[in-house]
Amino acid sequence: RANATLGFDVINARRLNFTPSVLHREIVSGRGGQQTRYDPKQVNLVLETYLNYTTPKPLGPGTLDLTGGYSFTRTHTDSVYYEGNGLSTDAFGNDSLVPAATRSHILFEQRSKLISFYGRANYNIDDRYIIAASIRRDGSSRFGQANDFGTFPSLSVAWRLSQEPFLRGVKGLSDLKLRGSWARTGNQSFGNYLAYSSYQLGDNQTQYQFGDTVFTTSRPSAVDPNIKWEQTRAFNVGLDFGFANQRITGSIDWYDKLTSDLLFNVPIAAFSNLSNFVTTNIGSMR
Repeated sequence: RANATLGFDVINARRLNFTPSVLHREIVSGRGGQQTRYDPKQVNLVLETYLNYTTPKPLGPGTLDLTGGYSFTRTHTDSVYYEGNGLSTDAFGNDSLVPAATRSHILFEQRSKLISFYGRANYNIDDRYIIAASIRRDGSSRFGQANDFGTFPSLSVAWRLSQEPFLRGVKGLSDLKLRGSWARTGNQSFGNYLAYSSYQLGDNQTQYQFGDTVFTTSRPSAVDPNIKWEQTRAFNVGLDFGFANQRITGSIDWYDKLTSDLLFNVPIAAFSNLSNFVTTNIGSMR
């Protein structure tokens, strides 16, 4: 069986703000009124494809179910921000932009991609003994080229004790299953472009003069080019039970989870980088 799903959505908004110059706070601050316009737009594209195959006849004592797939996600954000202070007139409100003493325009654009290859195999023997294994290979544009891909496997087993001959005669017991699992997962939930230096223009206080010309400076951001996937290793053992034809059910679980290479924005020593903070992998948590 083959399956393919394509999703596409566009988020487009416009936010207008007008502050008249006659307001008390505008007069006291000397700003003279303000107009702002913010037009954010985001386009998301998601493609999900997979193939599934189940053996039509038992393979040995049980049945085998195989799944393999590919997914692709792309996000594109594009926005424009305008701000004008010291308005020449309040007559137009938000209906039209008017001449202003100071004006600024900010163009903002970001793109991110996530691609995944994955496979899963399930082997089931009469719903009594179950084993499942999976592996996925994820690649994110948020990391540098040396660390953009991560591999994340998992394994789980289950034994339905209630179907064993030594428990079938227990009165009132409708289900008893012992299960265990191990998995490693990845996290790439942090900002875009933090593995690469970006440059920011300085303000009037960081300009310098050479001859009769005043130059505006720019500075790169602080980065860790070796930033990589945050990984979580989880181990779980559980017992599911049911009584009185599943009128009473419950579970008992024990688990151990360790997250390593935590992604965090941390302070750094003075003069060791180009900023006071940097996003990097800092340690582990259990």
